Amino acid sequence: MKKFLDTVRFIFISPEIVFGTVVLLLMIRFSETAEFISSYIFNPKMQWNDYIKLLGIPVTSLVFTYKFGEMILNPEDKENRKKLKTWPNYWMLRNRIYYALVISVLSLLGSLWSWYYAIKLDMTYGTIFLITFWSISLVSFSTVALAKLSIKDILY
Repeated sequence: MKKFLDTVRFIFISPEIVFGTVVLLLMIRFSETAEFISSYIFNPKMQWNDYIKLLGIPVTSLVFTYKFGEMILNPEDKENRKKLKTWPNYWMLRNRIYYALVISVLSLLGSLWSWYYAIKLDMTYGTIFLITFWSISLVSFSTVALAKLSIKDILY
């Protein structure tokens, strides 16, 4: 029961969800900023490779989240790996790494959807959604990077 409650708690009160909600509300509140940003992102003068670079934000975040998560869960040193795997709260760490990966994948898919939404329906709201998904993706990566730095306290 403790594991279930902890999992539900960190899913609904995670830094990604809280930060994403704040960014979304701020962008909706200050929609003129989103209009200004969308005029640059969806500028007719932009080339296809410029769009690919912008979509690289969530892709890069996903790749680094995976790489850092793998480094956290599977340290190179066998002694540290054994110490980590026998740590009583290892399951919490593992669940949070998996959650960060799921959030990164969903942010990537959300970014693609936002791009489509902005091109086909409404540039302003598409930009709001795009920036929100980028923010969530970057926060997800940041939490894993922070965990990578903090894991040294457990192992050393």
